[in-house]
Amino acid sequence: MLRAAGNGPQAMRLERAGQSRVLALVDGPGGPSLPLKQAALQAGAVVTWQSTSHCLMMELRGHSYRLMLHQPWVYVDAERRLPLPYGFCLQAGRPVMDVESLRALLAAMNAGPQAPAGQAVALRMESGPLEASPAVTTGKPAPSAAIATPAPLPTKAPLAKLIRKIIIDPGHGGYDSGALGHHGGKEKDACLDIGLRLRELLQARLPGVRVLMTRDCDVFVELKERTRFANRQDADLFVSIHANSSPNRASHGTQVFFYDSQSSNKDAEVLARSENEDANYLDIMLTDLSKTTVRDQSIDLAMKVESELVKDLGLKGRHLQYAPFYVLAKTKMPAILVETAFISNAQEESLLATSAWRDQMAKAIGTGVIHYIKEAGE
Repeated sequence: MLRAAGNGPQAMRLERAGQSRVLALVDGPGGPSLPLKQAALQAGAVVTWQSTSHCLMMELRGHSYRLMLHQPWVYVDAERRLPLPYGFCLQAGRPVMDVESLRALLAAMNAGPQAPAGQAVALRMESGPLEASPAVTTGKPAPSAAIATPAPLPTKAPLAKLIRKIIIDPGHGGYDSGALGHHGGKEKDACLDIGLRLRELLQARLPGVRVLMTRDCDVFVELKERTRFANRQDADLFVSIHANSSPNRASHGTQVFFYDSQSSNKDAEVLARSENEDANYLDIMLTDLSKTTVRDQSIDLAMKVESELVKDLGLKGRHLQYAPFYVLAKTKMPAILVETAFISNAQEESLLATSAWRDQMAKAIGTGVIHYIKEAGE
């Protein structure tokens, strides 16, 4: 579902060569956003959306532009990589991009001597009732074309019919302390406490939904047993909780991962290998096809959880990432892995050690999960 932006202007007019189109703004992790394919088409580009790889290709005046899901850059002619403020994400399976990233993208597409005069796309905010703005104009009077605005969320979505069981997976445990902080903080302790708080919150706010944990005390559970437990329970969602670590003690912020056979970057690859312990990589790769059926749901869930973490805790959002984590690969349901904060960062280690911050972390993750469920309920 594409949800209209809550405050301020409700639409944006895209104007090019005497023609214009009005598109409704929607809420996105990077701020007010627009449907990316429609915006690119209005710019005159030939657009190809590859839903399997979540890649959007555009061709305009002899140049190619390639965008990857959740990556804050655009590849130009497969040679140059230009930065964007945020990048694009998926809403209800459709690519949307925040306004500032779209401005930067259109500026790149309209740059250069090959851009004919008058062919650049201008963006202008539209306020007031959306129905008053025609969808397409050519300088001639045209009948009004209302922009469909989704109905508000119901106060009670039929949650029990959609989500019957949620698995919370606190990482590490027992003799496996996970990452260690500079002042002695242990990843396993933060993961367990946040997981217990998250279970309590979800049980209170989702009556009729069973919330189970792969561990609820300080014990070691093998990765294979964690995924077997989730699959045996025929769970509907899987949320794995971890704390990040880096040799660079200045690294900070929160990250949420979904499964892919490749890693979004080198750091994600290193992190997945460290979390996978002695897991068989061939075993992971053999499950790749089975995960495609829940990929979009996993991305949507990850996006909502990351948005809440950034908004509620004021953490730096490090953009959604993907990597072949074993627990994400071998679970059959939509699954995400939350790297709550960097325990290797002195400030975030201190925060992770406090009860209040762990409670806030659990609430942010829980709110993201509930938003995902309610939206699916529509």
